Amino acid sequence: MTTHVSWLNWTSQPKSPLVIEIGAGIDAPSIRSLSENQGFPVIRINPRHGKLVRSSGIGLMMGAKDALESIEIALEKLGFFR
Repeated sequence: MTTHVSWLNWTSQPKSPLVIEIGAGIDAPSIRSLSENQGFPVIRINPRHGKLVRSSGIGLMMGAKDALESIEIALEKLGFFR
């Protein structure tokens, strides 16, 4: 199975997919563009370049560990893990 087919299979399964992008700075525009053009909300985690340009979502201008821990806490408060 090709990577593209695997990607299409994966993206068709979740009910509410989102992209979590960690550390793709402005020096990696292809990754940032791919994230923003999927049509899913994006959580961009980057301490210096967290701004989203073309998509819905949120930019977290913080380190990956702190951001992921904060997301976990927020999901716990929402009862996501029950």
